[in-house]
Amino acid sequence: MKNFILSMVSLILFGCGESDNKVLKEYLVGDWQCTMIYSIGLNVSPEEELKHTTEPEDFTIKFRILDDKLYEIKNDGTKQAIDVNGFNSTVNEICYEANCTLKQYLEIKDDDSFNNIITKRIKKLNNHTDTIDFRSKIETVCNRIK
Repeated sequence: MKNFILSMVSLILFGCGESDNKVLKEYLVGDWQCTMIYSIGLNVSPEEELKHTTEPEDFTIKFRILDDKLYEIKNDGTKQAIDVNGFNSTVNEICYEANCTLKQYLEIKDDDSFNNIITKRIKKLNNHTDTIDFRSKIETVCNRIK
């Protein structure tokens, strides 16, 4: 489950493009200790709190600027380019023959901490009478390692 969640976060967080947002790139440079919480809800109202499905996952992440591009440096030394423009975005698409909405929001708390929240909603009308409404949320809280 941890690999699935980390893959989902990486897919959403990290793109292949280059960003002009120099301030955010420079803010992210460094080593971060993060905790990720994954929650889901099926046919719950938007006001209801989603239920945590796993224990919080702790991990570290490293960001570096190389050749004017921001990269995540993996534990095995590989690099993955990051498009910081994707941090605050909404994408609507058709997936699983349903309407899907993916939202991501990065909130800088202070010089040494940020939150990243990713939500996905899959809404499908079955047999023109029943609605399937699935929501998931990945909340990551990161603190700079000094």
